[in-house]
Amino acid sequence: MSSQRIREGARLIAAATTLAQDPTIQVPDGADNTKGISLRAVLTDWDDKKQSTLLSRPIFDEAIYGTVRFHHRSVREYLTAEWLAQLLLRPASRRTIEALLFHNQYGLDVIVPTMRPILPWLAILDEKVREHLRKVAPEVVFEGGDPSALPLATRRIIPAEVCEQIASGTSGRSATDYAAVQRFASADLADDIRDLLIRYVTNDELRGFLIRMVWLGQLTVLLPEAKVIALSPKTTKYTRVAAFRAVRAIGTPADQKELRESFLVEERF
Repeated sequence: MSSQRIREGARLIAAATTLAQDPTIQVPDGADNTKGISLRAVLTDWDDKKQSTLLSRPIFDEAIYGTVRFHHRSVREYLTAEWLAQLLLRPASRRTIEALLFHNQYGLDVIVPTMRPILPWLAILDEKVREHLRKVAPEVVFEGGDPSALPLATRRIIPAEVCEQIASGTSGRSATDYAAVQRFASADLADDIRDLLIRYVTNDELRGFLIRMVWLGQLTVLLPEAKVIALSPKTTKYTRVAAFRAVRAIGTPADQKELRESFLVEERF
């Protein structure tokens, strides 16, 4: 089989397990096996040999008790997003597909919970979904996928929107998770992060969020901003710790020595 054919089959299986909310897949030769997704129902024009060939690919775990699973859920989520993106190319499919992703509840657009892990990937592949997600819940982009693959214009807007939500208390915790911040931080956002640090200079929670982007993204050009926060005794504990770590990650030994000496004098008095 061609690699394209195998990929098409993998997409269909990923979509089936996602939509059915069942990660288990039946092995074609599993005797009297009724657990999991039936490949025969998904890959209707594939014989058992082709199905077994597909399941032998390393994206799947080895069979246990007549069933297999995707080796990692991120692979399943990405392949599901690819399948949806292909369907969205058909003009007649968009309204139906978007209904699987978003629905209106009490006059507000909300994300369908089971599709939330798919949306960071799908936002990369489809512009209209990306814009809809940005309006409904921009913090979801931080939760998975590969934010660096998003257009720069989108990546510049989303941190500002997430900061606004955090400031107003309407954002979830996902945007401030370490892994999420690390995925989004990049050198081409340094000027935007600097502007946000100035805008939210009195908001310690947001300063902590933004300085973690400096630290985890190793944004060297923002070393002066990190030092200002680290040197200020008025900075709260956890934000200051993040600033210390940022200086250690992007500063010189002399910068670190300056922080230590300043901290020692501060503690003495």
